[in-house]
Amino acid sequence: MSEVIEPSEILIDEPFEEKIKPNLVNPWIRFIGRMVDYALLSFLLLFLKRWVDFPMYLYRIVPMQFFLWIPFEVILLCSWGYTPGKFLLKTKVRGHFNRKLTFKQSLKRAFSVWIRGLGMGISFLSIFTILVAFFSLKLRGSSSWDREEKIKIEHLFIKPFRLVIAVALIIVGTIFTFLQK
Repeated sequence: MSEVIEPSEILIDEPFEEKIKPNLVNPWIRFIGRMVDYALLSFLLLFLKRWVDFPMYLYRIVPMQFFLWIPFEVILLCSWGYTPGKFLLKTKVRGHFNRKLTFKQSLKRAFSVWIRGLGMGISFLSIFTILVAFFSLKLRGSSSWDREEKIKIEHLFIKPFRLVIAVALIIVGTIFTFLQK
């Protein structure tokens, strides 16, 4: 016997390839997306270094590219809903009612990721915070800062060429980061 579907149960959805794939919630995709963003920032810093002299002692305390990314991330999340790395890996950040984050939400999230997710880029601290964030995301399907703010992360299907581009950007960005120092 077949089940009867009521008209109110029929939903018109996005095209198939744009549907959210909950099983694609992957800490590695989120990490790679963030590293793409840092790589792009490294390109920008290398370009700006020709005109602006960044004090090198700051790099010894806290890797500045992690901190300098915060204003970019805030502006991009509240205006577009994703950063370049998230766009490349088809990951959207959404707040209440599936809307883009507000400026305040974006700012709070960016600082939480920087402090609680990356340990401010301080090597001995970041190892611990990255591991905690990884297992939290793996076990619960969301990070602690996203759960607290009720932020939803949408992972869409990623074609392999996007991942190849992301990894290439990270490698080149890492090389440029070493050239800056």
